[in-house]
Amino acid sequence: MNTVKNLFEVLATEIRTCEKHGEYESQLIKIASRESWSPCSKCMDEAREAENIERQKKDQEDMLRRSIERRLGSACIPPRFQSKGFDSYVANTKDQQKALAKCKRYADQFKDNFENGRSLLLLGSVGTGKTHLANAIANQIITELGYTALYATVGSMLRFIRSSFNNNDLSESEAYKTFIDPHLLIIDEIGVQKASEFELTALFDIINERYEQMYPTVIVSNHGPKELANYLGDRVVDRLREGGSVILFEWESARVKV
Repeated sequence: MNTVKNLFEVLATEIRTCEKHGEYESQLIKIASRESWSPCSKCMDEAREAENIERQKKDQEDMLRRSIERRLGSACIPPRFQSKGFDSYVANTKDQQKALAKCKRYADQFKDNFENGRSLLLLGSVGTGKTHLANAIANQIITELGYTALYATVGSMLRFIRSSFNNNDLSESEAYKTFIDPHLLIIDEIGVQKASEFELTALFDIINERYEQMYPTVIVSNHGPKELANYLGDRVVDRLREGGSVILFEWESARVKV
């Protein structure tokens, strides 16, 4: 007990004045060989409260960051496009600038687009930046708006669905739900190869289910509108275009210049 008393001891008290809270009782406290007057208790309470608020804010920011990282990871955006945004899209011509502006507006207004189930078709030539802009949309709605998104090529989508056929851990319906559940689905490389009956059926089932649930889909294809309708069928394209937009990419491939 004597040891504790020697380490911590109140030597005196006096009334002091805090500029913010007025008079308070201060104690001259000796801790070991150091002596100091205690500050205003209300100021200390406010400082602790501010620390708690700052700590809670940091915890919330950490949770949000981890949530964004999980959603970005779940989006399956290819490494080449994970850092792609609208700012990094090179738009030198008026047509390119219009395409960029329309895609940016779609992302900016995604809350309304999502609530109304508006899809987007990015159609046209190879190497014109369709995939870049599609993933820029996904990156923005994930990081800034908190939505979920999934990028898939037709080939990877079909392989994933087929993998469920002899898989005890993944049913076929669960495989389909993978593409139906995200707030935004991006389907790339539609029409790269001749469509099989299985491919057309799978695409129709996914697009139609998302249409009925009013979940937007972004289609990326090297085909034009007529060729896409011939490939997917008029019913599918009509569902995608209902309330949605078509952006045509009809300029020279940037890859040709490399």
